[in-house]
Amino acid sequence: MAEENYMNQGPAVSPQADMTGEQNRGQRSGSGSGGNIQSSGTAKRTKTVGRAADESGQVWDEARAAIQAFKENTDEYVRQNPAKAVLTALAIGFVLALMRRH
Repeated sequence: MAEENYMNQGPAVSPQADMTGEQNRGQRSGSGSGGNIQSSGTAKRTKTVGRAADESGQVWDEARAAIQAFKENTDEYVRQNPAKAVLTALAIGFVLALMRRH
């Protein structure tokens, strides 16, 4: 009998779980009809995460530009000094082979 009552209580999932991600975000941030459910700590954390994402994007762009500049400089150096570049590559390969043997 107790199991029958438990089974007739309705769905175990809240009605909000049925919402799509955009609707759910809108309601959590207070733009929906549900009111403002988001706490001030969560709002600060969201701003901090957004700021961190912007900064990481800037760092990524700067690193990418630096690598591109390094590649262009290396290409130019190899074009101006082909023999030196080949000998340097051979020396590095020889040292790496010696290190691997031991």
